Amino acid sequence: MLEKNTPIHQELEDLNKNISFLQDLVLKMKIQLDLLIQNKYKEDNISLLTITADEEVQSFLKHRPRDCHILEQCTAMIEKGALKILRVFTEKGPNAATHLLHTYIQKIDNAQSKQICPDEQCLAKALHVYEALKKLIYTARTEKKKSSQRIYDSKEDFASLEDIEKEYQLISPLSNEKRIKILKILSNGSLYYNQLEDKLGIKGGHFHFHLEKLLEVDYITQKESKGPYSITKNGMKALELLYDLKEEILF
Repeated sequence: MLEKNTPIHQELEDLNKNISFLQDLVLKMKIQLDLLIQNKYKEDNISLLTITADEEVQSFLKHRPRDCHILEQCTAMIEKGALKILRVFTEKGPNAATHLLHTYIQKIDNAQSKQICPDEQCLAKALHVYEALKKLIYTARTEKKKSSQRIYDSKEDFASLEDIEKEYQLISPLSNEKRIKILKILSNGSLYYNQLEDKLGIKGGHFHFHLEKLLEVDYITQKESKGPYSITKNGMKALELLYDLKEEILF
């Protein structure tokens, strides 16, 4: 039997840590790949929106009159507006991006702007930046509605939800703010019990109760009795479900 203070024992401990790290890394890579595949339509829309925004902004910059007295103010609004719309689309979805788009279009397409702007063609180019993005986002919203409709049309698939108690056990942990926060924290990497307590801001029995609920449904795992806690593939999918639900209902 090896003594704990021998060099070979230390090397074995280091090797075990490296293996655990690699296992966690491979698991996270697999999870991220699954999520990327699920969100491929969204990634494609973001890519197309980015390319279109760049082309339209460049066209606007090329044709703007250099002697315009509101050149800098107008240019900043168009550039920053396009970037903000892309960010909102990425973070909150097409509905929120459409709402923001209408705000920017109203800033340009009104009687006051037409009085201030000395060049009708430049004003039209500025408006076209947002109109082009509006068409693409409308397409994205249509795709999203079709995707939702396919879910409603798949009633036969819901027939498999026969074990109501089991389904409830899977959903129940996600109805608590603290447990969702634990999943979000662990999605950034494994943490020990005390580290997780500090980040969550609660300790003792209250914290342990929420931890056990997530362990019961395999949303998190602890490979060793005093080892770190990690989010599982099911836990990552649960977070993705919450994100999709928020985007579908709130935006």
